[in-house]
Amino acid sequence: MENAELELRRIRVILLLIGIVVLFGSCAISNIESRQESWNNHSHENAEGILPSSAELKNNHFAVVKDDEVHVYRFDEKEGELTLVTKKYIDEWDEEYDDGLDDEE
Repeated sequence: MENAELELRRIRVILLLIGIVVLFGSCAISNIESRQESWNNHSHENAEGILPSSAELKNNHFAVVKDDEVHVYRFDEKEGELTLVTKKYIDEWDEEYDDGLDDEE
């Protein structure tokens, strides 16, 4: 009789552990699915909507500000590759822009 009670107790503990694992596993899966759905909803927006420190430029180019540097990238649709075109400090970028204004006057 003791063996049967002990065996039932082990089965109950194992079922409880399986229930906990299934409960937390299903929550994690639903969390992953909701993140993928939210990413898919933003896939057709501008890059500015996704990355606050980026700006869309012409001809498949875009700029990303990292720390005090501006990185300009080009995306090749045929190859599916992203290449770094130029990398400048923000101060250098501002100086070039200011020089262009002086030339116009």
